[in-house]
Amino acid sequence: MLMYREKFPTPSEWREIAIRDCYEAIRNYNTWITLMKVQNGEIYREEFCEKYCPMFPCNKCPKKGTEECDYCDASCEIGSGSTTCLLRVPQPYSSDVCFHAQQCYEKLLKFLISVSGRIPPKEHDLEKLLGLLLEIQDMSYRVIDRDIIECIDYLNLRNYNIARYCFKLPYEEVFRCRECAEKVLLKFSQETDLRR
Repeated sequence: MLMYREKFPTPSEWREIAIRDCYEAIRNYNTWITLMKVQNGEIYREEFCEKYCPMFPCNKCPKKGTEECDYCDASCEIGSGSTTCLLRVPQPYSSDVCFHAQQCYEKLLKFLISVSGRIPPKEHDLEKLLGLLLEIQDMSYRVIDRDIIECIDYLNLRNYNIARYCFKLPYEEVFRCRECAEKVLLKFSQETDLRR
């Protein structure tokens, strides 16, 4: 695994990290929305466990046949190594969606800065990174459009490094974070060469 403090990532490594964080935001959103369906009674908990629990089916579970046996019990350690079953936590993953979306944009901006030949600063503020990118005179990227800038403004309103440790974020906020992550993936898929 690449350690940022040991060496500076190459532009292609920044791109790879940005894409990975976008996919992680979307994966977390899908898990979160499925959990909401379980909690609302729209799907059976067994359906959730079959899709997301690494101990499913029951024959792989060390608690099979014991009084502690239950779908997605704490022994499964699903959810970032958590010892709490996701089905018993109110709105898990909601803040992780936004955290990874914010990380995705940070890496996108660092990718664009590094493509210009500069070393990106160890800065996490999206607006400061965007400002630095726009200061570079020879930059002319189609990827920095209104949608991307709106997402940067939106994601910069809250520090998701802190917010990810409080589980309850409003649905609209989580949905918007997922949309922002999808926009970066769409840009990367549309652009084979980000420079004109």
